[in-house]
Amino acid sequence: MSLVLLYIFTNSSVLVAVDFLQLTSMNATAKINRSFLILMIFKIFEKIIKNRIQKGILIINFTK
Repeated sequence: MSLVLLYIFTNSSVLVAVDFLQLTSMNATAKINRSFLILMIFKIFEKIIKNRIQKGILIINFTK
């Protein structure tokens, strides 16, 4: 799990860094949507992680 997370974050590190830099410089009215945007980012990561784990399980079962 940690390896999958590391792989995803290293591939998307620039995108995430830009997003969080923009979030920290937002004004008070725009900060309302900050938690929603962070939630969406991690939901996307969660889907990628689940897909990679499912593929890994399929590969292991196929090679048995």
